Amino acid sequence: MIESTASAAAPTTQAWSDMTSEKFGGTHYLVRRAPGAVEVQWTWATLSGVIGTLLVTVFWNGILSVFWAGILSGKMPWFVVLILVPHTAAGLALIAAFLSILVNRTILRCDRQTVAVTRRPLPFPRPVALPAETIRRLKRTRDGESNGSERYRLAAETTDGRTVTLVHWLNDREYAFLSGLVRETLGLPASGLSINDRDTSGDGD
Repeated sequence: MIESTASAAAPTTQAWSDMTSEKFGGTHYLVRRAPGAVEVQWTWATLSGVIGTLLVTVFWNGILSVFWAGILSGKMPWFVVLILVPHTAAGLALIAAFLSILVNRTILRCDRQTVAVTRRPLPFPRPVALPAETIRRLKRTRDGESNGSERYRLAAETTDGRTVTLVHWLNDREYAFLSGLVRETLGLPASGLSINDRDTSGDGD
């Protein structure tokens, strides 16, 4: 699947428009279009996200460093290592998450051949690419809650019955904006229902 992301590259024979910007909350979405294609990219960094993840990362790894220092100095028994290993792995995951939030951006590129989502410079989560003809409809699924607001995933339901997540952690307006661009480019029908009319248990648009 990852290899197929190359097929989503911008058509070299078509001229892309200048970037335009849409802002929802603290996120700027940069959009450019070509005939039959659209590309949207946005950074992950928000002030609350960076500060929150940094505090959790420093707190977690700070506690771990005390235990590791005790083991290396001989003040704690070595069997404690067995307990620390999984917690250290979690600490490294937090560091990776913080770096991703700090430097990463998501690129959603859609044309009549392929819908592809990549993250750069750190490839996390992994790239996704779907042939456009295999997408039957777009779906909204719940992804959690943040500050009392529901968050959603933009997913594609394929002709073979799979549901493939394209983008995570979107609010109402972000979901409507991105799903509208994909529907418009692929010529997919809109459901005609607002997000609030949906069953929030899972299957959405």
